Amino acid sequence: MQNKTSNKNKYSLGKLAGTNPASVCYALEKQGIAPLNIKNILMREYALGEGAADMLLALLDNQKFVVRNNKHISLDLTFPENEPGHVQDIYVNSLIEELKTARKLITAKSFLVEAVRINKGAMLLPGKSLRALLTECGFSGAEISIDTGNYKLLTQEKLDILCACRVNWIGFDINSFNAGTKGGTDLNSFLKIYKQCLNPGLKLHLNFKKGMGSEVWQDFANSLAYLAEFMPHSVSIGTYARQKYTDARTQELVRVMWRTHEFLTEKAYKPYTIYAEKTNPQVLNMSYCQAKEQNKFNVFANKGQSTIIGCGVGAKTMLPDGLSGEVKVYQNTADLSEYVFDINGVLRKKNEFF
Repeated sequence: MQNKTSNKNKYSLGKLAGTNPASVCYALEKQGIAPLNIKNILMREYALGEGAADMLLALLDNQKFVVRNNKHISLDLTFPENEPGHVQDIYVNSLIEELKTARKLITAKSFLVEAVRINKGAMLLPGKSLRALLTECGFSGAEISIDTGNYKLLTQEKLDILCACRVNWIGFDINSFNAGTKGGTDLNSFLKIYKQCLNPGLKLHLNFKKGMGSEVWQDFANSLAYLAEFMPHSVSIGTYARQKYTDARTQELVRVMWRTHEFLTEKAYKPYTIYAEKTNPQVLNMSYCQAKEQNKFNVFANKGQSTIIGCGVGAKTMLPDGLSGEVKVYQNTADLSEYVFDINGVLRKKNEFF
């Protein structure tokens, strides 16, 4: 597949994705425009190459299972970054209080919870606290995803708790598998833990990063080959935010992302989400899945058309207006001390938002 975008608009895919990927496609589809005409508009008016336009249409098709309904919601649980386990253990008590309040709101509004995402930090919790948190996340029929962050935090004890609490998805952050790459992932130690997760009741997502140090395409291709052997249900390919994107580096990343797209689609993976930072479109993340194995929360967050209730420090709640198409956003305090020691005040402000 060749990306035929002109040099002037070479990185339009990232710019168009912004923080609501494929939103342009949804807007055009809402106007009754046929897929072929949408593709022509993307190429003519948004300067996308044919490959990029085809990708966005594939995203549209692979997100069809999520029906736009203001009563269908998801929950997004956040944890403070870089805090030790004992801090997380104290924090989780306030988080559970917020979840209990959210449950009352969900009942009062007749919401249907379709997905719950638990972000990095949960694996730092002691087993008892982790079980208490997951028990509060139990909604009938909801898909529950947990991001382990560092895969080494997933012990057998905690894996047993996840399975007992009916967690559906486990996500891992993975860097290069190439020996000697600074910050890379050790293949053998990861494989040992990954094999423990091969449970019929679990789906696995690998969040794979490109752009470490001086890593070139062949290095990254070697890592992708291992990924293809693991055959996770879903995989994300992303670039790093904390690096300097010169023109040469940006062009290299664009080439790598397209070659990665070719590699994954040849392995029968289908693209189903894409997002980029508005201010830095080189920071791009693209998700692919095996047939009918889309992670629901990824799609909910990606479409930007569903209610997401954020719980935790700094968590964002997004409430779309079905009539105007606008999305109201409320953000919990980002101050950890305020969240933990004044949780009643935090919840009062959030209830006022609704």
